[in-house]
Amino acid sequence: MVAGLFADLDLAAITDSRSEVERTFIGGAVGRLQSELLAQLNRGRAIFSNVGLFQCIKAIVEFADEYSEQELSVLDLTRCVLGVNQENDQVDVGMMARAANPDAHDATTLKADFLELAVDFVAQGLFDHVDTFETLACSVDPTWRCGWAPGTQQKVIHATTH
Repeated sequence: MVAGLFADLDLAAITDSRSEVERTFIGGAVGRLQSELLAQLNRGRAIFSNVGLFQCIKAIVEFADEYSEQELSVLDLTRCVLGVNQENDQVDVGMMARAANPDAHDATTLKADFLELAVDFVAQGLFDHVDTFETLACSVDPTWRCGWAPGTQQKVIHATTH
């Protein structure tokens, strides 16, 4: 069921039908949540965020009983994703206080806050961005079949170990 939803959402990126996939998935399976979730979908909001779904899949892989034949319910998966979404939407109170009163804090702390937000913002944008196969196919040659730029000092990618 989870893999099926994930595959359907992946295909929906091509046809721009994500909300329809979500609407079909929850249809009649989430009880009292149904009307609120449909209202959010009607407002153009996604229920099954990419981050939320990935984190729930990770939890399933990590904690599920591999010998159980019981399938996760649509309601339980929906609650899991909504919980992850809620956690991801929470704001760091300390960071907000520093942003509201920057004069009381040193530049190094403020710069660290900015960098954390910037990295999160870019990572989320890249995570949510989906290129179509046709778009990706256009970038294969310049990305993978061209040499290094003349100004590149090190023309080899080395494996790093920590």
